[in-house]
Amino acid sequence: MAQLKVVLLQGTKFTVKTGILGGLFYGTYINDVWSTDNTKTIAGFNRLIDSPHLSAINDVILNKTLLQNINLAPELPSLPSLNIKARWNSGVTKTCDFMNTAPSKIKSFFK
Repeated sequence: MAQLKVVLLQGTKFTVKTGILGGLFYGTYINDVWSTDNTKTIAGFNRLIDSPHLSAINDVILNKTLLQNINLAPELPSLPSLNIKARWNSGVTKTCDFMNTAPSKIKSFFK
């Protein structure tokens, strides 16, 4: 029974994806988007773009008016200013000091 559910789910997914892809190809073929004549191709593409079915998508993709009114992320706080040069120099200085004092520290550890 579980295998049947898996097969049905996979079959349904495949059918939906194939239907969407086929519908897209059919729509572009009917509107001469795949034509070898450039003027027919441009006219067909413009017919698809001006379609009332795609008006909401046109606003998002071409005009971007819908995205301007949507606040997708909250305003983030500003980062503190970092003085990278001073931090780098501090790290180099500490590393050199460690390398300088390491032999004497190791000797005192074994005494």
